[in-house]
Amino acid sequence: MAPVLPGADARVSALIITPTSFGGSMREVPYRAYARYAVSPLGHVVSALLRPYAVHTESSGRPVRVTREFVPPPVADAERAQLRTNIEFSMRRVVSDFEWNGPEIPNEKPPIADIAVGRDGRIWVQSSTLSEEFEPEEPGGPPADRPPPVKFRSGQKLWDVFERDGRYLGRIAASRAVSLYVMRGNQVWGVVRDEDDVPALVRMHIEPAFQQR
Repeated sequence: MAPVLPGADARVSALIITPTSFGGSMREVPYRAYARYAVSPLGHVVSALLRPYAVHTESSGRPVRVTREFVPPPVADAERAQLRTNIEFSMRRVVSDFEWNGPEIPNEKPPIADIAVGRDGRIWVQSSTLSEEFEPEEPGGPPADRPPPVKFRSGQKLWDVFERDGRYLGRIAASRAVSLYVMRGNQVWGVVRDEDDVPALVRMHIEPAFQQR
């Protein structure tokens, strides 16, 4: 069972309720506080809210809370406006008279973007980074069916890596084209996309290497 983390923010919802049915759509509000979970190969669940910087794990059967100082990157007003317009468009496809019913998009990102656990039990905390502007490819389909584009995306990727007992090991940096899926010791396996967005499977080494146990 996933542990309960109090303090998560509400979501935006567009609900359709009739005497015989219930349906609709729910979306997380970008950059708010929501729970993330990862299963450790050591047999427990690692969990965190995206804000504040606090990861909950266990070591030798005892709970461990991993914290770290972090200066959250700001979110530009233009990015916040585009994200909100994009969500409102999707929700109005479900409920035509939808009005925003969740918390506002904050003006700074949370400390944590995601969490993962390596095959060796080490904890990888992906940090939020500054967004960069870009020009997305125009989607197909009739213009009326196209959601308003979001012309911002996260730039460089950063991971703080902790030993299974919460000891800080170091920070890993990679380009936004890199996605990591398997981590073990000083090696990682993942996918790298080139300038044409073509993926390639890769194995990479961490340099300089983490300290050996």
